[in-house]
Order: sequence, then C-alpha cells, then structure tokens
Amino acid sequence: MKKVFFISLLTFAIGANAQLLDFGIVGGLNFVDLKLDGNSQITDITTENGGGLHIGAMARVNLVLFYVQPALLYTSTSSKFSLKADGIENVGTYDLQRIDVPIPVGLKLGPAAIFAGPIASFAIGSPSEIFNDSYKAATWGYQVGVGLKLLGILAEVKYEGAFSNQAKTATIGGEQFDLDARQSMVIVSVGYFF
Repeated sequence: MKKVFFISLLTFAIGANAQLLDFGIVGGLNFVDLKLDGNSQITDITTENGGGLHIGAMARVNLVLFYVQPALLYTSTSSKFSLKADGIENVGTYDLQRIDVPIPVGLKLGPAAIFAGPIASFAIGSPSEIFNDSYKAATWGYQVGVGLKLLGILAEVKYEGAFSNQAKTATIGGEQFDLDARQSMVIVSVGYFF
C-alpha cells in the first residue's frame, strides 16, 4: 500500500511540475523606429524605420493567474540614418546585433494574456563606426504586450522601449558631437512550447 501511495504521489508531483514549467522556441519580426537626437551643432538628422528578426529559446513558469516567461534571444535590426554637422553629411546604416534577455510577467486571461517586464540587451559589436567611441555594450529597456497561447503555440505582439541611450556621441568629419541614440520596436513573435 505504501508503494502505491508513493508512486501515486511521485506521478502527481512530476505531472504538477510539468504544468509549472514549460520550455519552447520563439522567433519573429522586429519593426524598428530609430531615434537620433543631437544638439544644435548637428544641423540635420534623418532616420528611416527599419526591420529585423529575432530567434531563441524561452521558458514559462506558470502560476495560478500569472506567469513569468524569460527568454534568451538573438536579435538583429537595421535602420538607415543621415547626420549633418559643420557642412559634412554622414550617411549610414545602424545595424545592430545583440543578445536579449526579456523577463516579462504576464496576467492570464484564459488563453490570452497581457504582460510587461524588463529586457537586458548585450550588443555584439557597434551598430556603426561613427558611434564606436560611445556605444554601450549593455542596455536596459522594457516590453509591454499581448499574447495568445493555444495547444502549445504562442503568438505575441509587443512594444519595446529603451530606458537609456545606446550611444551618446557620433563622429562626423573626425569630430565628436553629442547625440542620444535609442531604438524602439514593435515585435511580432510566434513560438512553440514542447
């Protein structure tokens, strides 16, 4: 009798633990809005909205009404820019590759959810040589969004913003100018939990 009770308890614990923690893969598209704000010495700044992709692994800790869903993602984005100072124009592409670690907390609404949380980003190189002197290798941001999880398939739409700048100077014609470089994104993701 004790063996049957112990096996039943062990089976229940394993089943409950499987419900508590899910693992999966995720990927999707990024729609990027690059903001470059300079001082009065930079006479003309133009940017074009860009795009990119993300792919990686995720986990979900399921609680009764909430969940925590950390992920480890490779993210790539690209946007065009033009900066003009002292009559010199610098045209380039803001190509960014980074490792992202978002940690959203979600409120379950049946199969749907709303979520928000911080994201830590670690750059793999500078997005452009004109930002090399001041580019930050690690930055913090935030994400808010909505999601739907049915039969292990996850679909999410989220907005990502930056708490701080990614670069604070730009080199134009060999001279450095103060600048605030930030990206915000609308992100569309599709994932699958095993």
